[in-house]
Amino acid sequence: MKLFSNKKEIDFKEIINSNEGIDAQALKILSQEIREDVLKTIMIRRTRADIQSHNIIFPEVLAPIEHEYELEEGLKNIFIDTGKKISEELKYTRFNALHYLTAEARIKYYKTENDNIFDKNPLAGIMKTLLIKRFESSLEAFKISIYRHLKRYETFIANFKEDKIYLGKKSSDILDYDENSEDYDDFIQKLKDKGKIRVLNKNDFEANFLPHLEEDYFIFKNLVEQWKEIHKDPKLEKFREEIKKRGLSK
Repeated sequence: MKLFSNKKEIDFKEIINSNEGIDAQALKILSQEIREDVLKTIMIRRTRADIQSHNIIFPEVLAPIEHEYELEEGLKNIFIDTGKKISEELKYTRFNALHYLTAEARIKYYKTENDNIFDKNPLAGIMKTLLIKRFESSLEAFKISIYRHLKRYETFIANFKEDKIYLGKKSSDILDYDENSEDYDDFIQKLKDKGKIRVLNKNDFEANFLPHLEEDYFIFKNLVEQWKEIHKDPKLEKFREEIKKRGLSK
């Protein structure tokens, strides 16, 4: 099993680090081999009928019922403007920091890495999708999210101007950490020692990096200002109304 695991790990790294980019088909084949040769022998599959034979009942799931809710004119305009900002105007620059590195910095800090790490980071697209879903599902959760983004951008830009740009798996932890705490410097040093972050300088980035960061920052700032005085959630109100109609509310 160990030899098999080591071989598959080597195969995986070769696919991921290929100079020609990630071969999706090869990755799919590797996944199938692991599933067939390993997981299939150690996993126990249970069908619904098997489970029900042990007197376990599955609740019946009814089809969803569509309900419409209305937006007041002023709120409607803010909804439209917000949707445009998060889906079209935001660049999500902070998540694409490596894309803005100069050629010299790429060699200096990431010489052994594959060049595809400098492409637009898929994480930026994921954050965009999450923000859109948050906006569609819960206004209160959305307000919390845009405020968190604003504060992280604010700290990131401040660090940039102080010539200390932290990149890496744990870089967001630094943005959330209280820089006035006594152990702030020790916290950063521990992350550096563990290889969780790199500390770069502003000269390591292309000239448009800071302007793009600031553009995103001011969009988030505008969004926070727009929504901080809005406490009405038409979707939530409609949901409560329907729950009450069905006698499900306490």
